[in-house]
Amino acid sequence: MSFGLEVMVRSALSHIGDLIAVSLMDKGVIKNFRDPKKPTIKQYKICESYKSVVDYIEQGSPSNELQALIQEFI
Repeated sequence: MSFGLEVMVRSALSHIGDLIAVSLMDKGVIKNFRDPKKPTIKQYKICESYKSVVDYIEQGSPSNELQALIQEFI
């Protein structure tokens, strides 16, 4: 893969990731989070009702919430 093509692919994937993140924020899956110890850093938090999605990603545990999110994006 040429350097120019690689840069274009990375840029496209980054844009897709941004679109997905915005959509997840609109759905209430991701919420803004402010750490009092680091108030100037922009941070995000996964809503507690979607904790099983994080568990699935980290440990492979089953997640009905993840399946529901996948259906919304299909």
